[in-house]
Amino acid sequence: MKRVEAGGAVTGSVDRAGLWHALTPQMFRLRALIEAIERAGAGPCAITDEASAVEYTGLRPLMVAGRRDNIKVTTAGDLKLAEQFLRSQEEEGT
Repeated sequence: MKRVEAGGAVTGSVDRAGLWHALTPQMFRLRALIEAIERAGAGPCAITDEASAVEYTGLRPLMVAGRRDNIKVTTAGDLKLAEQFLRSQEEEGT
């Protein structure tokens, strides 16, 4: 993990201890999620996912272990990667 300035130059390294890679799906109680999205949308914050909206309201989401091959398919490249994961699982019999 690196911190970079606008031009792309590295300004430092980030200690990975305590960092998690947030994956989808993200799950929250419906009422809390709706309220969080409404409040965050009215505020000056940058919301990047459901968890960041919930964090904006002061709540602290809990992390659970997931699988790296459980990816969110958003782009054509994501779809190709998902297809590779599925082929690999079929070959392994999992």
